[in-house]
Amino acid sequence: MSKIIKLNKGLDIKLEGQAASVVVNAPLADTYAVSPLDFEGVTPKLLVKAGDQVAMEIAEEFGRYLGYALANIAALVDPAAIVIGGGVSKAG
Repeated sequence: MSKIIKLNKGLDIKLEGQAASVVVNAPLADTYAVSPLDFEGVTPKLLVKAGDQVAMEIAEEFGRYLGYALANIAALVDPAAIVIGGGVSKAG
C-alpha cells in the first residue's frame, strides 16, 4: 500500500514549481484495509476513562468479538495455547 523512498545523505533534489491544488470528490469505499507496515512505530492503545459509558461499551464489544474470533480459531485448529501480545494484551 505505501511506498518507502529512501534518500541518501547529501542528495540534492532540485524541484521547480508547486503541487497542484485540486480537490476531487471521490466516492467512499465500503471496505478498507490497514497494513501494519503503514503505521511503523505506532502502537495502538485502548483508553477508557472511568465513567465513560460509551467507551466502556465499545471496549466490551471489542472484547466479545475478539473472544468469538479466538474461540472459532481454537475450534478449527485446536492449538495448545493462544498468545495475545501487543496493544491488545496491554489494554487490560
